Amino acid sequence: MVCGGVYRLHGSYEALEGGQSMDAMVDLTGGLAERFDLEDTPDKRRFFKLLMTASRGAFITASRKVKAIRGEWVAGSTAGGSRNDFEKFATNPQFLLKVDEAESDGSEGLNGSCSVLVAVMQEHRRSRRDFGVKMLQIGFVVYKTRDPTKPLPADYFYHHYEESSSGVYINYREVLARLELTPGCYSIIPATFTPDTPGQFMVRVYSPRPFHLSPLPPPTTPPAASEG
Repeated sequence: MVCGGVYRLHGSYEALEGGQSMDAMVDLTGGLAERFDLEDTPDKRRFFKLLMTASRGAFITASRKVKAIRGEWVAGSTAGGSRNDFEKFATNPQFLLKVDEAESDGSEGLNGSCSVLVAVMQEHRRSRRDFGVKMLQIGFVVYKTRDPTKPLPADYFYHHYEESSSGVYINYREVLARLELTPGCYSIIPATFTPDTPGQFMVRVYSPRPFHLSPLPPPTTPPAASEG
């Protein structure tokens, strides 16, 4: 009922993307909304009492800071497929994940590491099911990198193991993995199982500690040798 009500209010489900959950509650109830940021709330006990009081008749929602970046697999260009062919695999889009610090108390990450949740979601497939568009077999691999300015080249994959992956390629809307990463730089490489399969996707990362996520430039193709 909630999704249906907001759909009727805004005209389409696409209009629901992004925004704040508190805005949806205001639209549905006509009530007032109050926002709290835990980082700016030093008195946690008073805040807990406030939540207990509000829970007797108010709606309470929560959100966590995420970072998300969109990308695209383009046939003949950036749709490199799985690691069955390292040369093609290296043409897939790559995203730099920089983990700044480890868990200080070991509550979520292992000693010296940080807990990070990485997810890759394929987009605009279900809405086009009537046109014969099916879910792709997708997955992602995470490698450690020493150069945060360049994508990993094909020969890197011949000599280095991945840090982690989402597992087997599968035709789910979203694949994810919870990783324990030490501070440093990593390359996230989303891919379809079959090369030259076009599609759009979104990379999302969650972590309790500071991190940075950004797209890496596409790999450069060496110029063809001219005949003399």
